[in-house]
Amino acid sequence: MFSFSDRSSKSHKDLFEAIYSKTFDDVFRYLLRRTDSQQDAEDLIAEVYTTAWKKLSSVPANGELPWLYTTAHNHLRNYWRKQSKKRDNEQFKELQPEDAVEQPTSESNSLAVCIKQLKEDDAEIIRLSCWEGLSPKELAEVYKCSTNAIYIKLHRAKERLQQKLAEQDPQLSEDLVKETAAVEHITAGDQAIRKEQAHE
Repeated sequence: MFSFSDRSSKSHKDLFEAIYSKTFDDVFRYLLRRTDSQQDAEDLIAEVYTTAWKKLSSVPANGELPWLYTTAHNHLRNYWRKQSKKRDNEQFKELQPEDAVEQPTSESNSLAVCIKQLKEDDAEIIRLSCWEGLSPKELAEVYKCSTNAIYIKLHRAKERLQQKLAEQDPQLSEDLVKETAAVEHITAGDQAIRKEQAHE
């Protein structure tokens, strides 16, 4: 995670541009994974950084990315509500989870389907941890709770995911236990790189 040791000396515009350049790719990928199209992700990221511009003084030093993920999630909630109102529209039928369940074509599809079947909070903390690579400390900033509470929350979410997988794909469930350690190892490596970049 990067930091701005001279935040107080930066103008509003300079600070915003520095945050934007350091976080844009991560936030855009976050949105792209959770929307129907690249255009939707582009529309949402514009809203996210408009909010960041307006509330720049509220963006915590050394916690810029978790703050932006939280802001992005709030905008996504509005997006999902709008999408849910269009479920009967033919162009949105392919987005429904039940369609994906009917024709799983790979292990990744099985995993994605099971994640969708989890409660929203469980699914989101798994995505933030495994896909976005947030550390427990960063997750605690997103969820505004203690690191210990995050460990418990993440552990329980992974247990529920494993139960879903066991029902649908027992072999994938068994593999998940083995692969979780590998994913967490990779994530730890990514976090180490971030720390090194923060001090460059």
